[in-house]
Amino acid sequence: MPIRFNIDHDKRQIEAQAEGEVNLEEVENFLDATVVQDSIRYRKLFDGRRSVPRFDDDEVMMLGARLSAYASNFGGRGALAFIAPSEGAAILARRIINLGKPSDWKARVFLSEDEARDWLAAQPET
Repeated sequence: MPIRFNIDHDKRQIEAQAEGEVNLEEVENFLDATVVQDSIRYRKLFDGRRSVPRFDDDEVMMLGARLSAYASNFGGRGALAFIAPSEGAAILARRIINLGKPSDWKARVFLSEDEARDWLAAQPET
């Protein structure tokens, strides 16, 4: 599985790592797991530095719509710090976040793990 993750219910935080080619279905499976385990509102550190995103324009729109729907259906989402493998991947991640981002969602893309962790730690719990 290209996305491995650990949900820490005590810390109310999720750490995920993606490796290899990652497509829409794999991201949807990860998101579904956060819903099933009642952790959609937890802070998330998503490390994509070892991944290659494979999304076409329609899939980007579908993922953005799903993220937006989570905000409506679950009363919000926890902060997301996404670590991108390159500036090109960072642009794609920002596009997806912007499509699924109501104004109150804290989500940022980073190229540095330290910066991502520092920022995430400073975000309030939801």
